[in-house]
Amino acid sequence: MKIVAVTAEFNPFHNGHKYLAEVIREKYGRDAAVVAVMSGCYVQRGDVAVADPYFRAKTALLGGYDLILELPLPFSVSGAETFTRAAVDLISSLRSVDAVAFGSECGDLPALQKAADLLADPKTGERLKQARQIGDGKRKGVPELIRSIVSSAAPETFAQGPGPNDLLAIGYLKALKKVSDPIEPFAVKRVGGRYESDRPDHPEYVGATSLRGLLLDNNIKEFDRYIPAETRFLWKEAFADKTVPASFSPRLSDAVLASLIAADPSKFLNRTGLDGGLVARILDAAQNARSLNDLISRISCRSVSDSQFRRLILSMWLGFTSPGPAERPLYTRLFGFTDRGQAILRKIKRDSPLPILTKTADFADLPDGARDQAEFSLSADRLFGLSLPIPRPASDAYRGTPCHITGNAD
Repeated sequence: MKIVAVTAEFNPFHNGHKYLAEVIREKYGRDAAVVAVMSGCYVQRGDVAVADPYFRAKTALLGGYDLILELPLPFSVSGAETFTRAAVDLISSLRSVDAVAFGSECGDLPALQKAADLLADPKTGERLKQARQIGDGKRKGVPELIRSIVSSAAPETFAQGPGPNDLLAIGYLKALKKVSDPIEPFAVKRVGGRYESDRPDHPEYVGATSLRGLLLDNNIKEFDRYIPAETRFLWKEAFADKTVPASFSPRLSDAVLASLIAADPSKFLNRTGLDGGLVARILDAAQNARSLNDLISRISCRSVSDSQFRRLILSMWLGFTSPGPAERPLYTRLFGFTDRGQAILRKIKRDSPLPILTKTADFADLPDGARDQAEFSLSADRLFGLSLPIPRPASDAYRGTPCHITGNAD
């Protein structure tokens, strides 16, 4: 039996995610186990997830996945390079994974590999280093240079430039080059609508951005069209219980904004990963902003994406520092498993040194470094309850338990 890992947010889980699991089993066999390394309460775009991780894990298990593990904070809300590196590092540390699968706009593994090789070349590294030192380079020039380098690696494939999932795929490939055990990459061409579309643009497969829009608009009838039938009852129950959708609601938005208004600017000095100019821009705009969205609109500019600003605001609010190149996840948390996933979990626990946190309340039993990471992540999770339609107490963050789906949804 092959074990194939993916990195995902399932924010929310949709038909495209189910399709990826199906394509994996077409290649690696119907008995292949699909493991997902998933973000927790906060996601890479610098936002809260639309539902808590245990709920999102259950939808994924019903949709064909076998084992759902956490990519801890702050890796899950880092830029693409750190996000992909940390995910692959965690997957490698499981000591059980045969392949890593990922979706991309082009689905062309040789082209993606060429781009990854070119970006990993020391000469390219020097070009990027120099670009970061020139004026606004690290904000605008470097991302544009990276896109140009990728396009030059395979001009025909990237004639329109690489898509956002192409860039993530290249990040996974770069990271896979550095792991000690050989893990096969598997690129799957994305199907359906555009990843960044804010409204549905395909009859069956649409991106998570579109689905989040439908959720926040309470357009459940249309939302149901784009998620697996097996998961619809969960969403129906969750809407009735008002446990979804989570968002930066006025309640949470006010909490974040208040922390920025009252912040002492000196506390952000010399913090790794914080751009002093952008921090000053945020703190200055916060004095006149009326909400988090208003703040984003006031600081928005062409050289920095809104997602970058949101990640920076999360970092300032939650108090974390962007992980350095040598930092890696020192633990993972179990969110859910099927029967097949349970067998894989036993293998991981036997072969891997990576601690797996099963009961959230047991984080104090982790080794020192892992305990520090888990304590910070859980501290941030305590604030997640403010994002829900009916707020939950902070103590609920310690009560999550993994979901076990009997049988295998393949």
